[in-house]
Amino acid sequence: MDSPASRSVRARILDTPPISGSVPEHWYDAWGDCVWVHFDAADGREWAGAFGATGVTGSKVVALFGGDRSAFVIARGQAYIIDTGSRELRHRTECECLVDVLALPGRDLVAACDSWNLFVYSPAGLVWQSERIAEDGVRLEAAGPEELAGSCDVGDWRAFRLDLTTWGFLEGPWEEWKSLRR
Repeated sequence: MDSPASRSVRARILDTPPISGSVPEHWYDAWGDCVWVHFDAADGREWAGAFGATGVTGSKVVALFGGDRSAFVIARGQAYIIDTGSRELRHRTECECLVDVLALPGRDLVAACDSWNLFVYSPAGLVWQSERIAEDGVRLEAAGPEELAGSCDVGDWRAFRLDLTTWGFLEGPWEEWKSLRR
């Protein structure tokens, strides 16, 4: 028999908390301001997660990864990695200013960013972090099994490509990056 985590899951940010008792609720560092996420498995089982919004951005984003077995939730900058089957909290990020996340196809990983850096996470936590690549903004635009593409603000928006095997940049504003790292 398949476990709930091995089936397709959908997740979406809720504008308001669910009606109390309408679905099982799970709380992750939730007090005060929270971001609510509704999870719906293919077998019809639904539940909602309340995530403590203790970060310093306005971002509220959720991405499923690892065959939908994991979810990466950004709650106003603070991020959480949960197991969608067991609903167990796997990791709470140290970075509290994350703004976006993108699942990396064919890998049990996600790429996330704040306004200056890139981060890659597995279900267990941080795998890789870039040096500073932007003055004030990073956009995650596309991902394939071999590379991540995006753009970064270095005075103007410039493209970058990251090799997901070597963690080396294949393309980017090299000269601008040198000045950011001084």
